[in-house]
Amino acid sequence: MKRIKNLSIVLTLIIGGLIILSCESESISNQEELYTYEFESVELIGSNYKSKLSKKSSNEEFESLILSSKLKTNLKIPKNILETKDVALFEEFFNKNKHKIEGELTFYFNGIEDKTFNLNEESKSKTLSYKQDEYPRRNECSYEGVRQCTQYNIYEGMNTVEKLFCAYAGLGCIGQQAAKCTSRNCFGDIAPNDSLNN
Repeated sequence: MKRIKNLSIVLTLIIGGLIILSCESESISNQEELYTYEFESVELIGSNYKSKLSKKSSNEEFESLILSSKLKTNLKIPKNILETKDVALFEEFFNKNKHKIEGELTFYFNGIEDKTFNLNEESKSKTLSYKQDEYPRRNECSYEGVRQCTQYNIYEGMNTVEKLFCAYAGLGCIGQQAAKCTSRNCFGDIAPNDSLNN
């Protein structure tokens, strides 16, 4: 009788252990592989740009300002799309697969993580949230003003899909946003429909 009891305890422990191992291996196999894509870094202001740029005679000098981005996603982007840098091809691929994509897009200023956006939360939404208080110097003609204005235009003026396309486009989009900010903040130029910066 004692043997049967001991045998049943041992069998119960073995079966319990097998169930636990089975569940662990199943959860490991259910995790999708993540792919990481680093998009082109954009040097908005070069380190050799030492002239002071301020209407208010600020002593702040521009230092190097480099914006880069990284996409971590479950979706493998074909090599030909990444190599050609064809924004239209990238948009077409993303639009065909937007219901499957999961992950996050992170922006970096001078190699320091600045802000991360979850693709799942906002990719289907067109609503924009304007958080003006996070960018108090965004209208200044200064290094910090151009940096905050560029952040504001990309982070708050674009939904996640647009941010993703902008990160992929690199200089064609990010540089354009920085140029708009410099033109507006330092030279008083206001583009038509410049609703973000009014």
